Amino acid sequence: MKTLTALQALNPTGRELDIRTGANIIIPNITDTKYRDNYQLDANKPCLEENSSTCKGCLERRIQSISETIGYNFWGDSSYFLRRNKRTKRRIDPSSIVN
Repeated sequence: MKTLTALQALNPTGRELDIRTGANIIIPNITDTKYRDNYQLDANKPCLEENSSTCKGCLERRIQSISETIGYNFWGDSSYFLRRNKRTKRRIDPSSIVN
């Protein structure tokens, strides 16, 4: 399950609440800041002025604030899914990512 900036538009800690209730994918906003005003789907959308580097740092601090960590380059399978399927976390080969 993914968490979106739209939840932050509804509640300043919306993403954190979503992570606490089971979300396991964070979608950062990497759209160039000069275009973000054109892509506002939600009123009060946060982070419009943040560039991608600032967004990454902000997300890291938000996740750390709820005693969680970001698993860079890992699949987003939940621990429940992994237990149910008896798998371990798999690393993603960065060369397999299509830009």
